[in-house]
Amino acid sequence: MKLKTICLLLTGLLVVVGCAEKGDISLPNVPPETYTALADSVRNPTVYIQEVKWWGSDADGEVAGYEYRWFSDPSESGCPIDPGWVFTEELSHTFNLPVTDGLSSHRIEVRAVDDDGAIDPTPSSLTLPVTNSPPTIKLWDDGALPHTTLPAITIRWHGDDPEGSETIDHYAIWLDGKKANPLIASAGDTTISIGYDYFDGEYGERTLHLVAIDSGCDTSEVVTYTWQVEDIDGDVLLIDDLWDYAGAWLTDPFYRNAVEASVGEYSVLDMYGFSPMHDDPATYAFNFEELFRLFDMVIWYSEPPRGSVSRLQLIEDLMPDYVADGGRFLLMSLDAVGTNGAFPDSVFLPIFGIDSLYTNIVNGTTNQDCINWEIKADGGLGLDSIRVSGLFPGVECFEPLPGATPLYHIEPFTITVFPQERPYYLGVLNSWGSGKVALVTAPVSRSNGYLNADAELRKIIELVHD
Repeated sequence: MKLKTICLLLTGLLVVVGCAEKGDISLPNVPPETYTALADSVRNPTVYIQEVKWWGSDADGEVAGYEYRWFSDPSESGCPIDPGWVFTEELSHTFNLPVTDGLSSHRIEVRAVDDDGAIDPTPSSLTLPVTNSPPTIKLWDDGALPHTTLPAITIRWHGDDPEGSETIDHYAIWLDGKKANPLIASAGDTTISIGYDYFDGEYGERTLHLVAIDSGCDTSEVVTYTWQVEDIDGDVLLIDDLWDYAGAWLTDPFYRNAVEASVGEYSVLDMYGFSPMHDDPATYAFNFEELFRLFDMVIWYSEPPRGSVSRLQLIEDLMPDYVADGGRFLLMSLDAVGTNGAFPDSVFLPIFGIDSLYTNIVNGTTNQDCINWEIKADGGLGLDSIRVSGLFPGVECFEPLPGATPLYHIEPFTITVFPQERPYYLGVLNSWGSGKVALVTAPVSRSNGYLNADAELRKIIELVHD
């Protein structure tokens, strides 16, 4: 009887269980497991750029993603890692770990998250001792930079890193005590232009500081450049583009005295003392774009002689826009356009108001030999004729465009080596956009045969300035 009763109870229990709904039985979710490893890499396994791999498994479901976090070396307080958990669905990531003193140790924890939101309670962990070598930086024009500039300068540099130049993250640049407010250049930049505003009205001796910072937060040695900065005066900028030739001691005062007599206060950018070649790297330190915006008028002279290759190419893109936006530009040069000219004729002849240049049939170039010419003033502008003293090769003669205002010409048959049956022009004033531009291709500074060259230059300046 007792055995029968037990059999009946078991039978009843089986019936109850067999009738239960499948969903009424639930088991607790098992959290996933996590595993980590360093990725195979061509890099030195101790370098601060490390790829970490992870994976996981879930006994009763699927891994939906992972969370990782870093514990930084306490000594790296200057460039800490965010200690918070970061979620990802990826199975690996490359990290730039901060190392600012040669060697640091960082620990990563990774935990899997399953499709029910359960998190591995025992994250996988890796401790990585990593090294970093500091980047290096060198001024591109070191030793050839100007000793004096106006408050605008462009600096070029070359950065490198033992772990590869691509590991440089950015550059920081500051003047004197402005370290807390540096200018930042991206890793791909190799130049920076510092304009008037960044000088904050402080002139005299200034020191620029430059450092490279790599992706591991290590910094290069600080590179410095100290020079004299002069404040701007007036609304006219005079650019001396003459190298150290025998007559420079006459030409420079000639222009400075005429500008002062015409407009009063003015500023000078003197490129004297550097190589006469237009591609001299030191000339790139002169930040023309920042300078031009500070002045209503620019006077640029590079005459004479033709042998001094002008640096006008440095403003090839800037000058047309400066004039079109309302600027005044006076260029006194024998090598602006024409054979071996600094500017491309196809672009700049229309800007200057020139229809065409005359070719010298003897040598096949547009260069003419200016031999004691009398250069006639064109009517209605208050100009007077001037006379060249001596021989100056390389002068460009041209025909003005309709609408442009001629300034000077030579009479027919002045050039005696071939029949010159009409006037040839040597100076022109033209409107371009909202501004004015003038080009004089005769050596005015050597045209004092009538003792009036300085007075004529003042008149030309006033014509363009007004």
